[in-house]
Amino acid sequence: VPGVGIDIKRIDNVCINKSAKRQELGIGEKDFVILSVGEVNKNKNQALVVKGVNAIGSDTLHYIICGKGPCENRIRKLSQKLKIEKNIRLVGFRNDVIEIYKMADAFVFPSKREGLSLALMEAMASGLPCIVSDIRGNRDLIENNKGGIHISGNSVFELEEAIRKIMTSIPLRQKMRDYNIRRIQEFSLENVSDIMKQIYRINKKEKLN
Repeated sequence: VPGVGIDIKRIDNVCINKSAKRQELGIGEKDFVILSVGEVNKNKNQALVVKGVNAIGSDTLHYIICGKGPCENRIRKLSQKLKIEKNIRLVGFRNDVIEIYKMADAFVFPSKREGLSLALMEAMASGLPCIVSDIRGNRDLIENNKGGIHISGNSVFELEEAIRKIMTSIPLRQKMRDYNIRRIQEFSLENVSDIMKQIYRINKKEKLN
């Protein structure tokens, strides 16, 4: 926890009209939206999610990617090749990213390596169930089957199963939402600041002794 904090109040203060936000992005009110936020690159592994969306084969499933990066064209070409370009939206850098978190139904984060990700923390604070690769950093934030689902970072099948599980169960989404909102309090700026002050005091005391 030390050194990493998130401004939860800032996220809580963002109110949205979900229907209007979805309309703005060309998404139906009852459609299911999964979201990734971060640089579009090989490490972030967004191509796996595109393949997962293709495996599910639902017209009402949409994948939004907020961010830019070297793999944008690769993602576009892959979605065209799979004939699912209508379901994949690369929206670039956004000033309204918190509104997009709050409009989505789940967060997908299949990175190959990761620290304590701010994007993942923001997703938790926004109440999203999170499907994450089973790696250090992600494991520190998301507890498997409580705040989300851990998957292998190269398994389309595991990702597909995880999306289906969350898509088809409103009670599961609600349970994961509640869990993440509680869990992320540990990483609030106030809490992290208190911990840092305690560490500083202990270090200072030890030096004086």
